Amino acid sequence: MMLGDKDIRGKGYGIDTIMAVMRYAFEELHLARLDGAMIEYNQISLNVYCKKCGWKEEGRMRNWFFRQNRYWDKIIVGVTREDYFQLIDENRYWHE
Repeated sequence: MMLGDKDIRGKGYGIDTIMAVMRYAFEELHLARLDGAMIEYNQISLNVYCKKCGWKEEGRMRNWFFRQNRYWDKIIVGVTREDYFQLIDENRYWHE
């Protein structure tokens, strides 16, 4: 079984994985920020990163990718160390 397989979707494994990477990056490595990008048709990933894990849309590269007979934007996302600590304080993510 792999992350993303249909039979394990919706169980929170993706959120836990992203949060664990953020925890390592910000609490162990003391990084200032993380960033990434995804294509706008991937609404599930956008929702997980931006609504569940505190990432923010920081920019777009318009008409970056052609698929399904149309152009899609590449969305640049990022999260700062401050965003991360605010998220875990508000949601008590690592607390029982």
